[in-house]
Amino acid sequence: MENILLDNSLVVFSNYLKDAQNLVVAYSAILDMKVNRFISTQITAGLFYDNNQIGKLQLKETLGVGLTYKSGKYQDVK
Repeated sequence: MENILLDNSLVVFSNYLKDAQNLVVAYSAILDMKVNRFISTQITAGLFYDNNQIGKLQLKETLGVGLTYKSGKYQDVK
């Protein structure tokens, strides 16, 4: 689909000098969607786990909606 873009990222880290069995895991996903030439939407989700800090899975979600308006003379490129 040409109007939808999904970007995934996973990062795993371990301090191998101190408590090598404790991992820090961070995952993020970004979904960009272009609804039409005026409206676009972005949904993001992030998961984070750090055993040294809180020891629980943390979740962050966001939703963004954008409105684009062009004034004056412009040429629509297809």
